[in-house]
Amino acid sequence: MKLFLLLIDKFTYLPIPKKLAADSDQLPRALRLLPLLGLFCGGIIYGVSRLLLVMPPSGAAATLLGVHILLGGATLLRDLISVADGIAVGPIFMPRPHAPANGEANEANSREVLEKQRRFNAGRAGLVWGMAWLLGLYFLYYWYFSFSMINSFAVLAAPVVGRWLMCWTIFYFYAAPPAWLHRNFSRHDLIVCSALALLSVLPFSSPVLYISVLVAFLGVYIFATFRQRSAGALDDACYGTAAAWAEILFLLGWLTFYRFL
Repeated sequence: MKLFLLLIDKFTYLPIPKKLAADSDQLPRALRLLPLLGLFCGGIIYGVSRLLLVMPPSGAAATLLGVHILLGGATLLRDLISVADGIAVGPIFMPRPHAPANGEANEANSREVLEKQRRFNAGRAGLVWGMAWLLGLYFLYYWYFSFSMINSFAVLAAPVVGRWLMCWTIFYFYAAPPAWLHRNFSRHDLIVCSALALLSVLPFSSPVLYISVLVAFLGVYIFATFRQRSAGALDDACYGTAAAWAEILFLLGWLTFYRFL
């Protein structure tokens, strides 16, 4: 339970008391539970979408987008903007071997302030890609609310698939030093993560589900491959970006193929 609460604290904006979550150095071990976090967020999104059926599609889509942002979309958007602007993002948590001296602490604090300023001053590329992602997600939700014959379980499965592909990206691709998540996320963790993802989406098993997963997988693979070739390795922001594009591509694939299968 503490590992799951740690994921909620790190990857969403839900208020979680720090003392209830596990220590941050347990994050690589907690990543195996990311599909459950996706199922948790997707379940809330699905429940809210059912309640919003009485609203016009435009208002319902905007409300659901806000819920998505609160449940982790803001974290994915931040990483997407960072990658688009070419901002190197440090590790989510890196254990320090010893307490720094006062001078070293002040220098580290200054670097942290400068890095935060760079993160929050998005350039044109980050602004364009961030707006494209938000508008894309909004119009996908609008499409779901406009066509009632479309199975809305896709909004539940999309966060699960996105978090699973995030874990796969962490394990499979080279990571920029110190590569803390990559080095501490084992093959066993990936197997557990994949099993949880499969069990989470198995109740919605259908040809369109597996085709949508394949579309998301290919999109994430292409993104991570080109990023690795251009930058040499992936940093922590690339993992959130992979999850962001995976959700968009999964929903787009579901909407595209639902009418034909």
